Amino acid sequence: MPSLKLAARQGAHAEVWTILRHFLAVFLPREGERAQRLHTDAVVLAADIATWAGARGEIPEVAAHAKKRGSTSLTRACRSLHQFLTREA
Repeated sequence: MPSLKLAARQGAHAEVWTILRHFLAVFLPREGERAQRLHTDAVVLAADIATWAGARGEIPEVAAHAKKRGSTSLTRACRSLHQFLTREA
């Protein structure tokens, strides 16, 4: 993921956002799978890039994690990203 962060910093934030948006949909842990630090790191990176790109639009897999009870790192990161993506104009 360092290469995606570098690409975004060099001006390709919209393109990197497109990659991350699709990546998160398949990368985040499914029901019954254990979350790993890489999952959280990916969501945190996506939140940064989404901000740079001015992204909008719900990602169902992120929304599902955002709606979970508890306060794991992944849940908090998903809530933050979800709130940003679904903010009012």
